[in-house]
Amino acid sequence: MKRLTTCFLLFVFNACFTNSFGQPSTNDTFERAKGSLSIPLSSYKKIVSMDDRRHAHFFDRTDSSLTFITDSASEVKASFKGIIKGVFEINGNYTIMTKFGDYFLIYSGLSKPNRKVGETVLSGQILGKLRKEKDDLECALWFSVQKMDKCLDAYKWLKQQSSKQQLHF
Repeated sequence: MKRLTTCFLLFVFNACFTNSFGQPSTNDTFERAKGSLSIPLSSYKKIVSMDDRRHAHFFDRTDSSLTFITDSASEVKASFKGIIKGVFEINGNYTIMTKFGDYFLIYSGLSKPNRKVGETVLSGQILGKLRKEKDDLECALWFSVQKMDKCLDAYKWLKQQSSKQQLHF
């Protein structure tokens, strides 16, 4: 009887932390990718970190997103595979939200997205192009990593580049 109880507990534990095929859960897969997500642009001039600034008008939370600054309206690429869960537009500025398990990657500053809600994207696939007004000298991509409603430090999730193109602020 004791052996049966132990087997049952192992079965329950396995069911909670793996999918039905005995593979690691979706969240485990994403969490193992920490430090290896692709940078969403082929090139950029600098990165501005929004770490430790407060959203006073909305609610108190740390924003650990990154803003990539570039000279041209570059193509924005998915940093990790996922399902497009949202495409939003405000005054011609588009935001795309991808989801993988409980994690969301948010890309904002696109002129027009190439993807629709419900599509599956792989890492490196083009999501759209950065928005650039004719008088603008630079373009900006706002990038965020979130687990449900918690902002995570986006910098820690991205793959560090060769010494030729380090993540620099």
